[in-house]
Formats: sequence, C-alpha cells, structure tokens
Amino acid sequence: MRMSNRKWTHLWAAFAFAGLAFAVGCGEELVNPVDQDVDQQTVAEPAVGDQMPSFNNHLNLPSGGGSGAIYTTTPDGGIVNENVHYEFKREVYLDGGPPPNAPAKAAGLDEGYYVFQVTDPPGKLLLSRDPARCRVVHVNQYGVIDDLLKPTELTPAIVNKSGWSTPTSDNWTEATTGQDKKYNTEACHDQDADEGKAGDQVTTPDIDGLGRHDTNQDTDHWVTEKAIVVQLMPYGTTPNPGGVYKAWMTPLDAYTEEKGADLNDIPDAKNGNVRPHACFDFCADADPGFKPSNRYTKTDNFKVKEAFTGEIRVRKFHDWNYNGVWDAGEPEIGVDEYVDDVNGGPPSPTPSTDFGGWPFEWTEPGFAAQPKFTPFLDVIEVAGTYSAEEDFLPGWKQSSSRLDGVYDATPQKTVSVTVAGSGETHEIVFGNAMPGKISGKKVIDYDADGVIDAGDICDSGDTANHAGCAGVTVNLTGTDGMGAAVSTSTTTNSVGYFEFLNVWPGTYAVEIVEPSGFNCSYPVPKACKYTGIVIKSGDAVDLDKKKTGDAAFADWKPGSKSGY
Repeated sequence: MRMSNRKWTHLWAAFAFAGLAFAVGCGEELVNPVDQDVDQQTVAEPAVGDQMPSFNNHLNLPSGGGSGAIYTTTPDGGIVNENVHYEFKREVYLDGGPPPNAPAKAAGLDEGYYVFQVTDPPGKLLLSRDPARCRVVHVNQYGVIDDLLKPTELTPAIVNKSGWSTPTSDNWTEATTGQDKKYNTEACHDQDADEGKAGDQVTTPDIDGLGRHDTNQDTDHWVTEKAIVVQLMPYGTTPNPGGVYKAWMTPLDAYTEEKGADLNDIPDAKNGNVRPHACFDFCADADPGFKPSNRYTKTDNFKVKEAFTGEIRVRKFHDWNYNGVWDAGEPEIGVDEYVDDVNGGPPSPTPSTDFGGWPFEWTEPGFAAQPKFTPFLDVIEVAGTYSAEEDFLPGWKQSSSRLDGVYDATPQKTVSVTVAGSGETHEIVFGNAMPGKISGKKVIDYDADGVIDAGDICDSGDTANHAGCAGVTVNLTGTDGMGAAVSTSTTTNSVGYFEFLNVWPGTYAVEIVEPSGFNCSYPVPKACKYTGIVIKSGDAVDLDKKKTGDAAFADWKPGSKSGY
C-alpha cells in the first residue's frame, strides 16, 4: 500500500533548496568509480574532478559527503541492514535515515529529492529495468524517505533541469513522445494492497519477476517521522556468483545537473557476453547519473539467495567482570543493552533517542572509514583488508578485542581481517567495562554495643570523639578483573564519609586504620574491615548497607561518653 506523506510544504521546499547545503556526514559508504570488472579485487582511485567537483546548482552539493545513509530492509521496514538472505528480489525494500542500532537522533539523510538504482556489487552493470523517472523519492526534514514520486509529480521546480517539462503519464515513457513504444503502457508503480508485505502485483510479470516499487509504512519510523520503505523491483538478477547486489541513492540535482543524466532514459539491455559473468535476465551499462560516483552518493549491499561470498560480523559485549573474556550472561551492546554514543556513561536496558548500539568506524578495501553501530554484519564482495576501529566513549575502558574467537593479549582499538577468497566468515568482537565506586561512613558507637543506633553519628561538635570518625584513613586493597593488584587509600570527611572512585571490576577489601585511643566495635569488634567485596562494571557499593544500621564502621573511646 502506497503511503505518500509528502505535504504541500514539499513544493515550497523545492524553491527553498537554494540555501540548503549538504552537511558533511556519514553515508553508508564512500563510493568509488565503477569502471572495474565484477570480480576485480582492486578499486580505482576517483578522478580528480570527482574528488573535488564544482557545483553550481541550487543545492550547493558538497564534495565531502552528505548526511545519513541508506539501507535495504524487509517489506515492513522491521529488519534494517541485516543483509538478510532474501528468498525473492521482490522482498527487498529501500530505507533511509538513522543507521541500524543507532539512537533515533543519529544523522538522517539531507532533506530533498533523490534517485535510486540497483546494480551489481562494483556498479559496473545497471540492473534496474525502468527509467530513473520511476525511481525518485523524497526525504523529509527528519532525514527519512516519506514519498515515492510519480513521473507526473516531477515538475520543473523539482527536477531543476533546463528544458524539463512535467510528464503527462505515470508510465515508463512519456505517453506522447515515448522513446520506446512497447513501454507506453507500463506503469512505473504498482501498489500492493497488503500493507507490510512484499508487493507482487505488476502489469507484465514477465519483466524480471513480480513487484514494481510498492511502498509500505516503515514500522520503525512511521508514527513520528512518517517514513516509508520503497520496493526496489523491477531489476535484473545480479551476475555476482554470491547473489550480491548494490542499492544506490544520489541527490536528484547531482543526477540531472552535475552528471547531466536523463531521467527519461530507458535502460538498454546489453547484448552478447558480459565479462566475467553472464547476465541472467537483464543488465545494462552503468547509469551516467551515478558514474563516476560522488562521495555524497549512498550505497548498501544486499543478497537474494542462500549462496554468498562471505560475511564479517562486528559485536560488542559489556565485560561485567573486566576479565577480557565474553563470559556467559554478559550482555551484548546493541542487543541486550544500549549506550549513549556521545556522552557514554551507564548503559540502558532499552534503546531510545539517545541510546543505541556501540559506535565504531568500518573500513572496506578502497573506501574511506564509515560510522557503524554494533551489532553489524557486512557482506564480503571483494578480497582485501577490512577493519573495525571502536570509538572510545566517556566513562568506559576497552578490556578486550577478539578475531574469530582468538583474543588479543593486549586489547586493540582497531582489528583488521584480510579476506583472501570467497566463502570466508569472520567475527570481530570488542569488550568494554566501566569503573565502579565503593563508599561508606564511619561513626562513633556511643554506647559501645556494636550496633548502629539512631544517635551514633560523626558529630563535629563532639571534640572528645570527633577524631575517631573524621580524618580517619581508609585502605582499599584487592585485585581487578585483569589480575592487577590494587592498593589505595582515602580519608573520611568531617561527617565520617569516604568513597573510592574509578574502582575497576574485581574483588576488594576495605579496612579502617583505627585512630589512637579508639576501639573498633562495628562491623565486628576489633575488626573494622570488609573482605570479598565484588565490584562489577558500573557498580556502586555502599558499605553502609552491608549490615543493619546506617554506617559502615563504628568505634568507641574508653573514658569518654562513648564508652563505659
């Protein structure tokens, strides 16, 4: 079911784009030129003009990359960028906005109009069957796709192309001047009535399978952002032996003005042999609107059959005991717990505007690093070196790094894996922990009964006893989860309070150095000490709560009102 949410304000936005700039941000990946073979292992460097293009259009498109990213998803938008092994091509839908497992505040796409396409992995062959005029979407102020435009909605103000006139037909070709008569009756879009399911209606189902740009509500971002997902069909079958495809999206202005491409061009099927793998049903030369690519073009790989070339997963765990090993029961960040990707601090059990998966930088062969969030899965389409570099968040410390089950002796911020051939599967894992805190207070046991009563306090006005609870040395000793010995001291303040901050997970003892002339009565007579204190990541242990009463330690002074 097509859920178009483009408001009248979008028409106004078409004219207001003159002052809109694409902020430098995090696309799915930086795309290289696409003039290499499908199985070529090296990636060509961008042309000089492509690295620093000169833009003279009303969007002032940047050379450094626009905000946000695109992802392939299921028909209801419920699984984003999971690289699902789709059984049918019609099940693959286009999504855009915050990255997977990222908090909702993460950068969305820049507002405006975009063109999308489907190609083989390196972008050498165009697989989308219909003309680009059938593949124009709008991204709203929230950075998500909210409309699939009909050709008759592509006004000169939107297209911003000299000589462009609004089509009179919503078919593949202009009804009056169609480039190919056989497509004059082929509708660009065929909306299925089943919301959240793969569109399988089409006028001519013999064109590369069922489905023609059906749209559904995005289950993750419909209620507040009015986001939709757009079916990628119709497109041909990839010649890639692993069943891998690449989805692309680029600003409409870049397509028509910077690249000079024609939205009306109907992809022309290639004839004869296509090196190195033959096309199964349809493929065409690369669309010049995307080639050579610019760095604000967004892409995402997906696969549509069980066979695949390989996978790399990146995961993060909360190392509760700080031992550098992912033990049973320790939560996975982005699955069981969520973190603030900017401010760090304690995790949340549920995702929210501020809390999502753990951020890291992902680098593929020939591409610049791109921000991702755990858990992450990437389809391996070319040989080369892939790397994950974890971001350090405030209040956390890295405790572990692991590749394919083997832990590094010293945790590495960046873990790289070199893929030599097809069929390889790898897993990169990072572990992190937070320091804890131990606190308590020392009071005077005025009746020396070994029980903390209501009147047992550290009273600065009691000159005879105040020295027994204020300025008293407290020692912390033990071993942290990494096996390092810990020994530190602090003193109580004027009301007897003390605390040890930045205590890494481990097992500890806390002991009072008894002031001269005072006798310990609590927690155990003549033994002002706690042992076996276990601190987990982020724990705050209050020794006042270890026993009954409201203090950790108490003593008394013979010959004063605190003694007998």
